[in-house]
Amino acid sequence: MDQPMTDRAPAPFSWARVHPDGRFVDGDRRLFDLATARRSVLVPSGGRHAWDSTPDRDLIWRIGPSGTHWLLEGFPDPGPVLTWTELQRTDAAHFLSVTGSTTMDGTVRDLAADFVEASGLADPLVILIDSTGDPTFAGGQSISHRALAAMERTRRNGAPMIIWEAFDERRMIIDPDWFAVARRDERFAPVGALLADGREGAYVAIPLAVGRRVIGVLSGIWTRSEQLDAARVVRWWTLADRLTLALRYSDANRRTRAHGAEAAWAKLRDDLHATVAQDVFVLSLEVARLTAGTGPVSPADMATTKTLTERLVSGIRAVIASPDEDTGDVGPAERLRELAEDVHFRSTAHVHFDREIDWDLLSSAFADDVVRIVAEAFRNALKHAHPTTITVSATLESSTRNLRLVVADDGRPPAATVPSGTGAGLDLLRRIIEERGGVLTLDVSSAGATLTVVVPAELKSEWAVAQQALDERSPEQSDTRQ
Repeated sequence: MDQPMTDRAPAPFSWARVHPDGRFVDGDRRLFDLATARRSVLVPSGGRHAWDSTPDRDLIWRIGPSGTHWLLEGFPDPGPVLTWTELQRTDAAHFLSVTGSTTMDGTVRDLAADFVEASGLADPLVILIDSTGDPTFAGGQSISHRALAAMERTRRNGAPMIIWEAFDERRMIIDPDWFAVARRDERFAPVGALLADGREGAYVAIPLAVGRRVIGVLSGIWTRSEQLDAARVVRWWTLADRLTLALRYSDANRRTRAHGAEAAWAKLRDDLHATVAQDVFVLSLEVARLTAGTGPVSPADMATTKTLTERLVSGIRAVIASPDEDTGDVGPAERLRELAEDVHFRSTAHVHFDREIDWDLLSSAFADDVVRIVAEAFRNALKHAHPTTITVSATLESSTRNLRLVVADDGRPPAATVPSGTGAGLDLLRRIIEERGGVLTLDVSSAGATLTVVVPAELKSEWAVAQQALDERSPEQSDTRQ
């Protein structure tokens, strides 16, 4: 029983013609007024179509080219548009495995795979964008660093990028001719390699929002021949909203596991996550019961699942809306510099940094763990030996995307104080690293001690890594070393 909850594809109940500059021409003036709080409707650029709605989506409208003018069409709420199988994908095991991922990349890959299956859009790309309009993260199923860097260069060239149009205007943008235009427009030259594979279809960009705040865009390619109607658009919005919640819930999950947080606050987060997990499990049982049935779904059954879904969403929002741990504006590079100064003040030992990675590329939580690792290595060196030099080296391995962090000192500890590698501090570090899928080793000899960590890197900005891959960084930035 995998039929859609509704197969209605309602026709527009009203229309209005709009001048290219956004002025009302004729038709239903009431629809024109409902579609905007401004004096003119914002017309999409080029031949694109834009979809928007009221906050509760009881009215959906589309605006697109029609002859020498633009046609604004209003649609009623098409109702629920997901199948029972798609609802079942919120079952406890699946949901918690996706949102429990230790890295943003892993979470996005899983969510993108789900989105492809449920939406029909190909090549999904999730881009998180900050309030200044700059990308802070991008990922998907097959996106590469070079592709991301090429997109950023295209944006800087002044090419009309659908992703930023959707983000700035907070509405869904669909361009049926994007590939044809991009192949002709020289401003799209940096992404030429992406267009040479013969891909076709309508390019779709959907804003990702938490409440009224847009945090990024989900894009994909519509390659099918079916007409894009209001029901399908609302379906995409619904799936994008769920993806956003899962993404933010996953981020909150990782923050909960971060060490060093206040115990009471960590307990509160744990309780919230436990509540969400219970609601997910109850919803999965209800959906499984309905899926196993042979008759039509009753209004009462629909009401029950709707109530459970709303309670689950409310629980997730309670977690993602919680205030983040305040780490201030001090970045990891500055914190490591302060640690090095403290070591020199307490012991006269000199700390040297030999690295091939920009500390500020690391995600906030991962950077916290790196600083904690280095601080514990410094503490061990000063406690068990009297080093004159401590060297910290960091390398991002291109083949594995692992961070290789080595802290070595030339101290010669008395035999009675040689660290065994089983102290409380090292046990804590080992647990942090193992949770991230990494390995810690400690080698001690008469020449000194070397602590080595190899762990999958979690980056704050895939775009910045892409820029490095294309040698786009300025000489001043490239030569900077801690």
